[in-house]
This record gives sequence, C-alpha cells and structure tokens, in this order.
Amino acid sequence: MRRQLKAVALRGAAISGLFALSRRRTRKAARILAYHGVSATFDPHLNFDGFFVHPDVFERHLRTLAGHYHVMPLDELVTALRTGTELPDCATAITFDDGYLNNFTEALPLLEQYRLPATFFVTTGFLDHTHAPWWWTIRQALRDQPRNAVIDWEAKLKRLPAAQREAEMKKAFGDALPPNDVGLAMMSWDNVRELVQRGYQVGGHTVSHISLGHETRNIVLAEVSESMQRIQSEAGTVSPVFSYPYGEAEHFNAEWSAALVERGITGGLTTQQGLNGPQTDPFRLNRLNVTGNHDRYAFRALASGLSSRCHCP
Repeated sequence: MRRQLKAVALRGAAISGLFALSRRRTRKAARILAYHGVSATFDPHLNFDGFFVHPDVFERHLRTLAGHYHVMPLDELVTALRTGTELPDCATAITFDDGYLNNFTEALPLLEQYRLPATFFVTTGFLDHTHAPWWWTIRQALRDQPRNAVIDWEAKLKRLPAAQREAEMKKAFGDALPPNDVGLAMMSWDNVRELVQRGYQVGGHTVSHISLGHETRNIVLAEVSESMQRIQSEAGTVSPVFSYPYGEAEHFNAEWSAALVERGITGGLTTQQGLNGPQTDPFRLNRLNVTGNHDRYAFRALASGLSSRCHCP
C-alpha cells in the first residue's frame, strides 16, 4: 500500500510540473549518477534491492537524461567543479561501480544508442579473478533467510578490515559458503580495452574492494596505486577520478587527499546522496544512487534534485 501511494504521489508531482521546477531550481548543480549493473535475468533473491537495473528501466532513465540533462564525461565535470568553470545547465555524469560483465553486454549498447558518455570504475582483482564480491557470497548463503538478515550481515561485514571479514565469514558459515563468483560474471580486460576504444572512461575502485576507512593507510594507498597502475597498464589510460568502495562517510578518509593527489587522482566519488557545486570538496563528491526500484517517476524525481542536498549557488 505504501509503495502504491508513493507511486501515485510521484505521478502527481510529474503532472503538476514539480520535477521540471526542481530541475530548473538545481540546474547549476552537477549530478553524478551511480549505477552498478544492468541485467534482465539476475536472480531476484540476490537482487532484492535493485542492485542491478533491468535494461528496460535503464533505457527509460537514459531517455530522460538525453531529453532533459546535459550528460558529459565525468573527468570534464569534475575538472569544472575543481576550477570553478561554469558548467552547462543540468550537467550530469553517469558512473558504474565494480566492473560487472553486464556493464559491457547490457549497459554499453544502450549508452551507445543514446550517445551518452559514462565512466566505469573497476575493482581490478575482480577482473583478475584474484578476488570476488564477498557480499554476493553472503546473499547466496542466506538466500532463504529474511532480507533483514542479509542486510544486517552486509552492514556488519563491510565495516571490517578485509582479513577480519574473511575470518568472520568462515566462522559464521564455514563449509556452507558458496563460491563467491557463482552467477556473477565480471568484465575481462579485453572488455575494458574495448570500452576505452569506444570512447568511454575507466577508473579505479581498489584491487579487492576494501573499505578505505577501515584499513591501514599503507594498505589503502597500496590498493589505490595498484588498481590505477593495473588499469593504466591494461587499457593505456585511467580516469583521474577515483570511486571509493561502499562510499559512505565511514568508508573513506578525506585527510588522505594529498596522498591521493600524488597518485594522480583529482577527485573522489562517494555514495553520499546529493548534488555538487563549487563548494563541494572534490574528494567527497556526492552521487545519486540509482537502483532498479527507480521506475519512470522515481527516477525523474531523483535526477531533478527534488530531495537532494546541494552545495550549489
């Protein structure tokens, strides 16, 4: 019932022109959209939170963006924010985190159809098959449990250093743990090279998807450097913008900005919900987190900035 009422309210807001009014009000703000994957076939028991967006839904998002927003390369948007250069009205960048194969097979064709740029942040160990997304292991192990149990486990484990998290998982689940990568394909380096050849940007997201806020400084800087160098080596180029794994405030340390600059990084993306303006710290850039639950009107509300905080004029 609550979802139905929300849908009715959003449709009413669209009809009344509220989204258009909000878009005009925030037109000087920069929007950075955060996606993870696009898939029509992913198991709903694992995708209960809309982590992967259905291609039909993603296409509706792109249609809205192409019609009402100025979608531009992320590095250009971040450079303009850092230098105080005026951006086009409703400047927007599209980003993807982690490096799932469906970014290449499902999202890329639609991005090309609408001629929209995007940046793909890859966890290099996932592509090298030296690491795998641990949260999918938890979702598979607890697929018959209430969703709240899965959510609680994920919230607890992502706050731990990687070594401690692995020990906790083995202690709690033991031999019941399924392989990390069951049903979850990642891009290959050939895919990454083709993305670059087609004009898309690829950036770093660490080697093993650690929490930058819960590891030692040496581990963090090593993972950042190694991931950037790996992408540069394989693709010949790497985005100067970095995406923090997990992305909430506790999962990165803005005091390390100088060390990141030394490694060629000019900006850091969080998953803190909001828009960006001249006063936004370039190493604490906000994003709008998009899921498969953002249907036509929910996405229009999100992109318009209707409920987002904004450090903008």
